[in-house]
Amino acid sequence: MATTEATVEVLTAEVRALMVGSRQITLSVFRQLDWVTWDDILPMGRVNDNRDADYQDRLLVGRDRGNGSLVRCNLNRVTDPRGWAQSAGGRDLQRRAIVGYKNVNTYADYLRALSLEPSSIHGSSLWADYENLALAHANEVVAREIEELTDNWNTYWACRRVYDALPLIVLAGLK
Repeated sequence: MATTEATVEVLTAEVRALMVGSRQITLSVFRQLDWVTWDDILPMGRVNDNRDADYQDRLLVGRDRGNGSLVRCNLNRVTDPRGWAQSAGGRDLQRRAIVGYKNVNTYADYLRALSLEPSSIHGSSLWADYENLALAHANEVVAREIEELTDNWNTYWACRRVYDALPLIVLAGLK
């Protein structure tokens, strides 16, 4: 069996602290800062706050663009639009859109629009046409939702690249 030499490598890391005057900001103080949107913050760095094990947000600390005060911001995860239409959320939206369409545009209204009397008996092709209109409406609703999800997804990842490039700021703990 061949032997290999063990080595120890020393790595260095830069630790940044958030200071106000000569005092380091604590995690407790950070949690009391006002929240602002991504567009309203001049970020200084990112902060880890693992108070909640399920915390999915990415937190920033920085200055408010409007008044210069110290504020915090979260970059929330957004829904991935890829495959969303086939997910439970997409199917549920489509189902709700069909029901909504039928509540507003009843079959009787559809027949009246065709100058037919609602009380008369009509073939299944008219019912199929009505169902297809409701489905087409629902597909338009889902397509608009996917477009909005895609815009949110692209914005999230543009912001995420900025976030990932920011330095990590270590906040002091109370002893």
